[in-house]
Amino acid sequence: MLLVGVAASTGSPGAGTARAAARRPNILIIVTDDQTTGTVLPAVMPNTVREFVRRGRRYPNFFVTDPLCCPSRASIMTGRFDHNNGVTDNSAAGFHLDMSTTLQHYLHEAGYRTWISGKFLNGWQYTPGSPNPPDWDHFTVTRGGKHLRLDFNQDGKFFNYPRYADPLIEQQALKYLADTESSDAPWFGYLALTVPHGPYTPMTPYKHIPMRVRQPTPSERERNISDKWPGYAEHAKYGFAARSWLAQLRMLRQADDIVGRVIAQLKSQKELQNTIIVFLSDNGFLFRAHQLYGKRLPYTEAVKVPAMIRWSGHIPAGSVWKRPVTNVDLAPTLLNAAGVAPSPAPLFDGRNIFDDAMHRHEVLLEQWHEPGHVRQAWQPTWASLRSPTWQYIEYYDASGAITFREYYNLTRDPWELHGAIAATQAQGNPRIAALHRQLAAARTCAGADCP
Repeated sequence: MLLVGVAASTGSPGAGTARAAARRPNILIIVTDDQTTGTVLPAVMPNTVREFVRRGRRYPNFFVTDPLCCPSRASIMTGRFDHNNGVTDNSAAGFHLDMSTTLQHYLHEAGYRTWISGKFLNGWQYTPGSPNPPDWDHFTVTRGGKHLRLDFNQDGKFFNYPRYADPLIEQQALKYLADTESSDAPWFGYLALTVPHGPYTPMTPYKHIPMRVRQPTPSERERNISDKWPGYAEHAKYGFAARSWLAQLRMLRQADDIVGRVIAQLKSQKELQNTIIVFLSDNGFLFRAHQLYGKRLPYTEAVKVPAMIRWSGHIPAGSVWKRPVTNVDLAPTLLNAAGVAPSPAPLFDGRNIFDDAMHRHEVLLEQWHEPGHVRQAWQPTWASLRSPTWQYIEYYDASGAITFREYYNLTRDPWELHGAIAATQAQGNPRIAALHRQLAAARTCAGADCP
């Protein structure tokens, strides 16, 4: 629906090419780190509400297929599930990404100028002697995971930055954005902030901004988690983590101010109208929902994230798309909108969400245990299918054998308080047997066969 056609040129071939390139949309992806749903509010992120909620399209059922930083970002960049792109955890051992299969590669090959500022991929290296990230004309990249004393690679120069990282990330993004004015070529930018990832330490000007702590949700008040995977019990702690939640909101105000300044520069460069801007988080976070604290978990608070897109003249302002979508949908959607058709055609697992006919019944979610990660060693390997009305989860041991199952009727139990099955109850249940077969197929799916 939104393929950008290239009109026949008139005059010199070079002039025609320049005009065709000018008609292609610019693309900007803004990624926050560990931002939970329910935080894009006028009192917290007024610029984001104004520029995306009111002037773009909101996706209230947007899921990340793996609620962990590096795997999620790999899926954003490749349009493929992590079982296909080779990124299964945050460590270098779980990082096997073919960088020629990324959105930045395809756009760069098609003549887009590319830049990135901020958190890139945890499995990449950021120390002297490490390779530069390919397919970016300009880059200021870091591993992230904290906010102070981060290692950076800035256009081939390696250094440790002792201060809070996000002002540097913003500065470089605005510089790279300004540099695009020197060419008629379309551009692709990727702005990835370190906030609101823990440690929950807002910058000094934001530490005491008045924010209201919301009431705990039903899942944060859940007393009995015996229907959940048994391994969670020894790490469970009752009580909403209100202090961390409040700090997250203040850090999001930092992010929102950066969003406002980026939008202002796009306006001043007269590029806002011809730029597709995506705003999303790489994953969510549990502030003790189900008595758990973390993100590598199959529950709503970890896998559903804030996501919005604006594209003036193409996406109706203030619109809402309620169908389930995922981060693997972004790469094929944006390439289609840019009129870029790589050859040979990539095998995307995602779909074009700008196509009004796009629909899926459920989404695949997956997560792998990360060996050797001491703090997170208790978080298991699992996979899940989730539809608007139900969620089915399987947990696996090191051999791949199923150790536990969970099923939730989301119509009656939207907060996932009452698991309908346990491991011993699954035997002989035809509904569960069918879901197991469906999930087993999804875990090895590729391309159009994926949910």
